[in-house]
Amino acid sequence: KDALEVLAALPSRLRSSLFVQDLAARCHLELAEYASAAELYAECCEAHQLQGAIGLEYYSTALWHLRDSVRLCSLAQRALEWDRLRPQTWCVVGNCFSLQNEHDQAIRCFRRAIQLRPSFAYAHSLAAHEYMASEKFDQATQLYERAIAVDSRHYNAWWGLGNVYFRQEEFQSAKYHFQKAIDINGDNAVLRTSLGRVLQALQEPQRALEVFAAAERSHCSAMATFHKGCALSTLGRFR
Repeated sequence: KDALEVLAALPSRLRSSLFVQDLAARCHLELAEYASAAELYAECCEAHQLQGAIGLEYYSTALWHLRDSVRLCSLAQRALEWDRLRPQTWCVVGNCFSLQNEHDQAIRCFRRAIQLRPSFAYAHSLAAHEYMASEKFDQATQLYERAIAVDSRHYNAWWGLGNVYFRQEEFQSAKYHFQKAIDINGDNAVLRTSLGRVLQALQEPQRALEVFAAAERSHCSAMATFHKGCALSTLGRFR
């Protein structure tokens, strides 16, 4: 949020540059404001074509969250026509397959991105997410850990590991990894909601309520509001 305020204060000439627009779109994505991120990325593509990849992997993730299969498939086709040797291209195509629940095809695309750039932490996490969707927890864990080895501040992978442990009902480990993700990106409501859910599972309803309330104050609050109601119910505080 602070970064967006700084970017908004820049002169109009700088605000309209590819670098600043791309950075602002990424900020919205990190805040789980997917519609705003997608809108900015679309403007970038319109104004600058696919110059320098324009955060295509993140644009495709925003469209994935919005379940916008039409725009995502169109973006995948454009990316393939533009450059098949860019790892970002294969992230876009992988997200397109993922949205269609074709997890094996998506994994092949993400692994192609990793092959093109082994240090691409985001591609490791995207592949891991697909293994999670297929309940292949061992493979998912390996890829999340590789992503963290490449970039220790890659909160997506910390969250992913937390989700693995949550699904396996190892709640203390899940709590640790969700907290690590929040320590890196504290403004993301999805991360806080995940932590709140594990706190509920650990029978810490008061702490869960505090976490859900913090998440609810953000723009992405529907799920946080639901779980906040569950926490209030547990505490016997109905309203």
